[in-house]
Amino acid sequence: MSFAPGAQEEEDPPPARQNPILRAHFRRQLVNIRSFGARGRGRRDPFLEDYIDRQIDHYLSELREKLVDLNTHFAQVEQAQETILQGSSEQAIRQARVQWRNALKGVQDEAGDAWNMLRFVLTVLKDKGDLKLVEPQEPGSLYEQETQFIGEQIGKAEKRITAYLFRVESVIQLEDLKEANMLIHLYLAREMAKKIRKLSG
Repeated sequence: MSFAPGAQEEEDPPPARQNPILRAHFRRQLVNIRSFGARGRGRRDPFLEDYIDRQIDHYLSELREKLVDLNTHFAQVEQAQETILQGSSEQAIRQARVQWRNALKGVQDEAGDAWNMLRFVLTVLKDKGDLKLVEPQEPGSLYEQETQFIGEQIGKAEKRITAYLFRVESVIQLEDLKEANMLIHLYLAREMAKKIRKLSG
């Protein structure tokens, strides 16, 4: 599955409807609604199962949109960097720097939104990590290594998200409880974008 800009959504019902993590999450939500509380206990209720299907479809559609937008903004960051480095004219560079900062803000916002969506579903996973120290650089710096770090974190997050939520069989892996997981990757991408945008003035 691709979350690149322009990626098409699947027309058929997504197999992730049967994802046990998602079904368990939305089933727990129903238990907290009194009108549904007594229904479906000990038996399969078609009405409730259909409701869960629709909730999953909506959730995944919104998450997919966030990830596509995240990739779009990061591509704009890289494009603006390239324009600045080529330095065709002072005006072009000034415009590209504005675009660069705006795109970083887009990365920060979309990574944060996706992080929030996921942490309420994957409640057993650690959701924050330690951002490496970023030293202020000379005026006009593009923080290229830090930008590369953001791209790496986005890629790692997407890989985990696809494995966890867009496939049928999905269980929490033990290594994700101990090491970096999709929540931490998104958190670090958001915080790094926020950091270098602030340092760039």
